[in-house]
Amino acid sequence: MKKLLLLLVLCCIGAGICFEAYANRKRPKTTSVYLEKKMTVKGPRSVMPPINAVLSPDGNTITLYSPENCDRAFVTISGNGTYLTEMVNFGDQIATLDVSDLDCGVYLITVEYENGTIYTGQIEFTE
Repeated sequence: MKKLLLLLVLCCIGAGICFEAYANRKRPKTTSVYLEKKMTVKGPRSVMPPINAVLSPDGNTITLYSPENCDRAFVTISGNGTYLTEMVNFGDQIATLDVSDLDCGVYLITVEYENGTIYTGQIEFTE
């Protein structure tokens, strides 16, 4: 009986630790951000609308909605000593990027299309 009671107490402690870890996971501070086209010395390259980046509620994926018709883009996310680079495919001007490895903090995101167009923006994850 004592062993069963001890096992029950240990299970309750383990469940409490799991719930606490789940509560402290990163969550996006905002649900969407806009990546503006990078400026040149002569001003903006064009009047194209920004890329809309929508963060999932759990903060593990970012969905990029592109204003341009381009098949692939090179995405770089940097900040907090972390550097994530990935080539994404835009199907119907939409691409999804996995950011589950990023910790809480502020990150700079850069999207560079095959045609040389560059968009930049900022994302913040909080606890």
